[in-house]
Amino acid sequence: MKKILILSHQGLGDIIVSIPIYKAVNERYPNAVITATVKTNTESELLRTQELADKFLYLNTPNMSKWEKLMWISNIMFKRYDYIVAPFGININMSILLRFLSLSKYIVASYNNSLQKNLINKPVAFHRYAKRVYNNQQIASIFIENANNYLPRLKVIPSNILNKFQLNKDQKYIAIHPGTGCLEKHKRWGGLKYAELITLLLKDNSSHFLILGIPNEKDICNEIILNIKNKKRVTNLVGKTTINETIEILSKCSYLISADSGIMHIASAVNLTTFSIFGPTAISLGAPYWNNGKTISSLPPCAPCYPDKLLGCKDPVCMQNVTVDMVYNSIKVME
Repeated sequence: MKKILILSHQGLGDIIVSIPIYKAVNERYPNAVITATVKTNTESELLRTQELADKFLYLNTPNMSKWEKLMWISNIMFKRYDYIVAPFGININMSILLRFLSLSKYIVASYNNSLQKNLINKPVAFHRYAKRVYNNQQIASIFIENANNYLPRLKVIPSNILNKFQLNKDQKYIAIHPGTGCLEKHKRWGGLKYAELITLLLKDNSSHFLILGIPNEKDICNEIILNIKNKKRVTNLVGKTTINETIEILSKCSYLISADSGIMHIASAVNLTTFSIFGPTAISLGAPYWNNGKTISSLPPCAPCYPDKLLGCKDPVCMQNVTVDMVYNSIKVME
């Protein structure tokens, strides 16, 4: 029985765009034990319920002490995986180090230079300006032919979600995700702008708005609620849903409005139309891959700057210069 380690600890969005790799590995080796590195229980729950991975190693390097990092390394030593797979965006030098520490047979990864290429058993060339999904499809092609047919799709696990939150199945819903996780707050658009946009959209139709997010995004979501007069048509679900409930809720919405976030990628993976506000991130790399989506950006000369400036800059004009009218007009054209 083969043992395969897939490095997926960069965040929820990166796991979504890595799904082609997981699916290719599962099809090539249906009886293999697949272990994934993850940051939180949210990622492990997603991979487990989607039947993509079996075991999980928690790796959240920004929040780990030196002692915790040493303990993590000692835990992976001599594991002897048949393959270590590094999706696009994973630190290649780290994946090479893990391969030698674990005494694993092969490493499958893209490379940035000739030295890395010589240390990778199955190197994959990547296109610097192509979307991450495409590059991950090239990695998936190591395991199975026609890997371009593998898209980041998620199955919806039905539950009693509408009754749980007292939602009407005949109502039209629009999802809003104003947060962008813990470390990348510079990618956020701003609570007041979301509130102004929702106010405009409330005048146009009878839709009900669902605000989604994780607990540490409550501040920006509360700011939105505070600045909307017609609160009866807005439901705040921040911190109240599991990852699978979030997937199901998105599958019942008409479209999602968000910045570049993991929930944006989840929406795309259930074929929901997305209106995504981009600033620091390159649209060519991070935009949803295949759904009927629209990206909105002010495109200043300094953008994109991510991941070179991982935590953003002091003057994020790329997000500030995106006006409410820009987003509103994009939505009205598509509706």
